[in-house]
Amino acid sequence: MTEKERKLLWGFLSSAFLLVNVVGLSLLRRQTLVLETQLMEVRAQEADSKRWMAEKNLWMERKGWLDAHQPKLTTSGEATASLLDAVQSGARKQHLTTSEEGFLEMVTRPYYQQIGVRVKARGSLEGIMRWMTDLQQPGRFQAVKSLSLKSDEDPSMIKCELQLVRWYAPLSKS
Repeated sequence: MTEKERKLLWGFLSSAFLLVNVVGLSLLRRQTLVLETQLMEVRAQEADSKRWMAEKNLWMERKGWLDAHQPKLTTSGEATASLLDAVQSGARKQHLTTSEEGFLEMVTRPYYQQIGVRVKARGSLEGIMRWMTDLQQPGRFQAVKSLSLKSDEDPSMIKCELQLVRWYAPLSKS
């Protein structure tokens, strides 16, 4: 090999070495960023887990209260009828008129069972607000799932469409 060929070979090998290192460093930098992002996510999960563990006693107390106070479902038909009756009597107490009552599909999940009713009511805004407040008392295990308020032809009256659900203890606890 001549001197000129040796210089070209060393130049080529040096260029190839430099190119491989640039590509390798680029890949290494990209992988480092991915790993740093994953590390940040894991640290955030760890912090979240530690916070939950610090609150364990509070959540165990709440679970105990739920186990002791959450109503047990006897039959879905009786429970749904009872809920509808409570909704209607609460509406009458607030001088509201109800119409188009219906039942929602029963939902069963690992931690609760849910029944629901759909009701249209008409009355004063104050009466509707008092009625909804009464329906959603914590010990009743029920909440308004959907609500629509519209003004009536009579300006002092409001039309209300709502879906109310009640939660019961899961099947395994019955």
